[in-house]
Amino acid sequence: MDAHGVRHARACVALAVYASFSVPADRVWADDAGSCSPEQIDVLIDRLGDTSFKTRTQATQDLINCGPGAFDALKRAAESADLETRVRAKALCAVFEELLFAGADISLRTSRSAVAWDEPFDLTVSIRNPTTHPINVPFILPLQDAGGDQAHLTQCTRMMDIADFLVVTDGAGDVVDLKVDDINQDARVRDAVMQRAEDAPIGRLDSARSVDFTIPEFNRGWARYPLLKKGPYTIRLLYQPDWNHDELNEGKVGMVQSDAVTMTVTQSAPEPVRTSHGPARLVLRREGDRIVAALQNRDDLPLYVNNYFASDKSPPAARLQWVLVTPTKGKLLPIERPGGSGEGEFSRDLLVKLAPAELLDLQSVPLAAILGLDPPGLHPTGLDPPGAAGPRLQVWARYTNLIDAAWQREHASQMINNPQAPEALRTQLPLRLLLTTLDSEILTIQESE
Repeated sequence: MDAHGVRHARACVALAVYASFSVPADRVWADDAGSCSPEQIDVLIDRLGDTSFKTRTQATQDLINCGPGAFDALKRAAESADLETRVRAKALCAVFEELLFAGADISLRTSRSAVAWDEPFDLTVSIRNPTTHPINVPFILPLQDAGGDQAHLTQCTRMMDIADFLVVTDGAGDVVDLKVDDINQDARVRDAVMQRAEDAPIGRLDSARSVDFTIPEFNRGWARYPLLKKGPYTIRLLYQPDWNHDELNEGKVGMVQSDAVTMTVTQSAPEPVRTSHGPARLVLRREGDRIVAALQNRDDLPLYVNNYFASDKSPPAARLQWVLVTPTKGKLLPIERPGGSGEGEFSRDLLVKLAPAELLDLQSVPLAAILGLDPPGLHPTGLDPPGAAGPRLQVWARYTNLIDAAWQREHASQMINNPQAPEALRTQLPLRLLLTTLDSEILTIQESE
């Protein structure tokens, strides 16, 4: 259950204690809101104190289906001299106080009707309150934007506030999942998301007021719904309280649903991006008499890759390791680091920006250099001299960015604006810097006879 659902379920505990509901499956609050006249509501409230349990229960059910139009009368009934009426009215008031979008008119619109997979668009959720009382919305009002270098913060928090209630499906009806980049890469984003996890925000939209809640870069922001395949997609808002009574859930009591808006994607993402299960991939390939280690961005957004390799193998360097696999063991190969043996200083130019599906060659190694290596302790059984037919040999590689999340948490804040720190580390490292350790698949370099 999400944070909103927890709150709704708790609000319904008292109501479930005092009533055994039987809600017809075809009764949906969103369709029936405002259908009860003030006179009908007064009659139903009078029945809350009836001597018949069945009559009291039916009146409670009918008041729920009257929706927010019954709220003001219930607040008055919560002060009734009749105990049964007072208890049931207070329980119903608690429910109406906690429900979201109660009685709201909701519509969606997009900033564009068609995009390629990598073109961003904004989604706006328009909420109008036609009722006579404030309604709850899942974000703080008035809305505030964090511009400039904090635009990604606004994008992420806006999405996190509304995503629980969005349903995005492709042309085949398959649900598109929300994707959120690592929140630990920005302390402000991390703190905002964690705060929402602990206490979901609630705002009050006054009677006769409306608000446009816009999520920038709906498909291309920090928190996003990636639309990677060519074709139509539908987006709708669907809110269903998570009641603690099965019949209320089955009856869809309190459900609010917007009309769907359609977005057409005119061009699919590259195959490595559409089928990826991780942000990047380390690949080995044969090019004549050489083996090339390359890193491919398989994410749907650009990534920065640390292409700085130093012999001391300490931050802010990256590290590329080669492992020779023989019939009996694997052995780390003493292959010289990419870039030669000379030392150079770390610079921002060595944090290379890769577009989705783009490849970056990290190192090219002569096959003869691998086959001719005989490191101390590496004497696998049956290993023939280089160039002769022999047992099967394979190689794989590992890429590690040593300025990972742990290093940044411990050291980065000490270096920003510090004149004693290396110049390239005095400002914040780019967001979306690849921090994951990557292992390549095994490449066979020599087959058995």
